[in-house]
Amino acid sequence: QQGGDYVISVKGNQDKLEDAVHEAFTEAFDGDEEVKTRETHEHGHGRTETRLYTVIPVPQTFAEREKWEGLKSLAMVTREYQDTNGQTHTGVRYYISSLPARRAKTIAKAVRGHWSVENQLHWAMDVAFGEDTNRSRQANSQANLGMLRRTALSLLKNAEGLDGSVNCKRKQA
Repeated sequence: QQGGDYVISVKGNQDKLEDAVHEAFTEAFDGDEEVKTRETHEHGHGRTETRLYTVIPVPQTFAEREKWEGLKSLAMVTREYQDTNGQTHTGVRYYISSLPARRAKTIAKAVRGHWSVENQLHWAMDVAFGEDTNRSRQANSQANLGMLRRTALSLLKNAEGLDGSVNCKRKQA
């Protein structure tokens, strides 16, 4: 309503949407549809990573079109990387977006930016709070403790008067 756009990951728990997106890409590759691509290469942390972003306009026949207001494009991100042992790994993810297909670069930045935020959150939760070593097994204890940790992380990141890393701020607090 305020003019913002969205880029949303299509997950496996959205069967109909996932099937419709997959079918749209199959038809686009088989036909004469407008397909925009963008490729990126990254080197770091002992691996080489290539991402191919493929963006198409939403077809008129797209089964889920009416359920997503402002839907204009579909994106497929193919990721290939070699780990430190030289093994090659690949993966494909799908996205829907209110951005037009000609904005493939912007869609690619949004997808990459999302993973940057995710990775930073998980890294901070593990380093500052030792989340991966937590052994809580009682009912909803993991979910409850996770919520408390994320609240504490947010408070620490926004705390005035505390200096240093999240771990240092935690100890100061």
